[in-house]
Amino acid sequence: MKRFQSSLAIVSILCAVCVFVGCGNDDDNDSNDGDNNDSDVLIEDLPPPPPTKIVFSSSREASEEVPVTNDLYLPRDIFVMDPDGANVINLTKTPDVNDIQPDWSPDGNRIAFLSDPEKVTDIFVMDADGTNVIQLTEQSDFNWSPSWSPDGNRIVFMSVRLVDNRGFNEKIFVMDADGANLVRLTKDGFNNNSPDWSPDGNRIVFVSDRAIVDRANLNWDRNWDIFVMNVDGTNVIQLTKHPTANQNPDWSPDGEQIVFEAHREPESEVYVMNADGTSQTNITNHPAADGNPVWSPDGTQIAFHSMRDGNWEIYVMNTDGTNQVKITNNPAIDLSPAWSVDKR
Repeated sequence: MKRFQSSLAIVSILCAVCVFVGCGNDDDNDSNDGDNNDSDVLIEDLPPPPPTKIVFSSSREASEEVPVTNDLYLPRDIFVMDPDGANVINLTKTPDVNDIQPDWSPDGNRIAFLSDPEKVTDIFVMDADGTNVIQLTEQSDFNWSPSWSPDGNRIVFMSVRLVDNRGFNEKIFVMDADGANLVRLTKDGFNNNSPDWSPDGNRIVFVSDRAIVDRANLNWDRNWDIFVMNVDGTNVIQLTKHPTANQNPDWSPDGEQIVFEAHREPESEVYVMNADGTSQTNITNHPAADGNPVWSPDGTQIAFHSMRDGNWEIYVMNTDGTNQVKITNNPAIDLSPAWSVDKR
């Protein structure tokens, strides 16, 4: 995809003015020979602006004063870029704070994300240009994985908080987009996380350890399956049944498929399945770790992050796994891509 230039409409305006006033005498015309060659460029020949953007988290502008033992723990900011990796802009600019897991609102005007200014992760919302940052959750515990409802009125998320004295396991909640009207959806003793709203607004796909039989030997790096439920938390149905971890599900725009991260090979891979759990297929097939896949708004591509060059970078590919292209190339860590709505 080409880089996009600014409009040259001003050139046509100047040309029209020049014709109207007669463009001066011949000497003036001679003195301007060779100038303003851009006037020959037709406006209709200019490429249109990109209809979508990709937002992601990166440590590329992290404070060097933050002591860490692993680059994964470096503070990250929220960045936005064109789908080809061009025009990268830092939206949050908080080098000492961890801003992660961005998710676009359905209208493309806002971004929900996690931030830890108080050293626990809370959910925030900002305008798509990084302004008007508002904190939605204010808990002493961790909040994670915000996902917008299709109408943009609500946000579903995971939280580790004590409810009814039943322990600090991972629970799924939903709230209004301004943080009001908090409702708990999962009311069991299991760990439930990574919720994602279906395009029709009727279901929520999520990850849970509820299928584990031997809970005394629970392995936190594995033993996760993908489930779907109604938006009120009822009618829970298991989609994956595999002894390894199945994580980070994301609905296709038409609601017919779900892409997800699976740890069935030595390293994680990106899989796709039908919305009922059938036809689970590995589409990355790479020896390096691949994960956190998300669909493009037109359903033709999938963005994901990968360690295949020895560093976490963002890639895009066709939905069948072909044409895998790296769109970030930075020594810092780039993670958690999310695609904006198509504004054409």
